Amino acid sequence: MHARAAVGSSGGPAAPVAPVPLAGTPPPPVGYRKLRVWRRRLPRIAAVFGVLGLLGLGAWGLRRIKSGPPTPYQENGKWGLVDASGEPVVPAKYSAVSPVQQGRAVVEDNGVYGLIDETGKEVVAPAYDALNSFAGGYARVRVGNAYTFLDEQGQEFADFYFNALDFSEGYAAVLDHRGWHYLSGPEPEDPTKPPVVFKEAYSFHEGLARVRLTDGYTYITKDYFADPTRGTKPFGRYELATDFENGKARVTQNGRSFIIDTDAEPIH
Repeated sequence: MHARAAVGSSGGPAAPVAPVPLAGTPPPPVGYRKLRVWRRRLPRIAAVFGVLGLLGLGAWGLRRIKSGPPTPYQENGKWGLVDASGEPVVPAKYSAVSPVQQGRAVVEDNGVYGLIDETGKEVVAPAYDALNSFAGGYARVRVGNAYTFLDEQGQEFADFYFNALDFSEGYAAVLDHRGWHYLSGPEPEDPTKPPVVFKEAYSFHEGLARVRLTDGYTYITKDYFADPTRGTKPFGRYELATDFENGKARVTQNGRSFIIDTDAEPIH
C-alpha cells in the first residue's frame, strides 16, 4: 500500500514523512507499518459494514411490518390466502378461511374444520365439527358435543368437556361432570389437587373472572385457586353480573342495578 503524498508549500507533492523511531530502537519494518495502517482503518471499516447491516435489517423489518400476515381472498366460490402484494400464498380451495392469528388460520372443507400455517401447510387436517381461532396460545375445538383444545402444534389436550370457553389471561373455563372449573394448560390434572368448582365460570378480563357460587355471582382473582378460603372480598354477592370491560362491570344487588369498578366500588 502506498502512503498518500502530502502537499508541500510550493504546491507540489512533498515526500512522505516516515515516523521517527525512538532512540535506541531499530526502525519498524515495512510490513509492520502496513499493519499499523490497517489496524487504524479496521474500526472505520467495521463501522461502515455495521451501519450497512443495520440498514439492511431495518429494511427487511419494515417490509415484514408492512406486509404482515397473509389475508383471506375468494375466487370462484372458494377461499385461500394472499400476501400484501395480492399474490396467492394458499390457493382458493377451502369453503372458508379465517384471518391468520398466532401464525395459524382456521379453514373449513365441506363442513369440517382444520388449521393451516401462513404458508398453507395443514397443521391440523380438517376433521373437527367446530374450531375457534387461537386465543391465549390454544384453539378450542368441538367433536360432536364434546370440547377440547389444540396447542400450536395441533396436539389435543388429554380430556374432553361438556362445554368450554376460550383461553384468556392464562386460563380457560371448562365444564365436566363436577361443574365449571378452570384449566391453565394441557397438563393432566393432579388427582391430589382437584380443581375449585363453580356453578358457572367465565373468562378472565382485566385480572378478574365472573363466577357463580351457591349464593350468587361474584368475581375472583387467580389467587383464589390457591386458597378459596380467602373469599372474594372486596366483591359481594350479586343476583346478576357482567364481565369487566374498561375497568367497569354492571351488577344487580338487592334488586338495584349499578356499575362497579375493579375495587367493587360503585361508580355514580
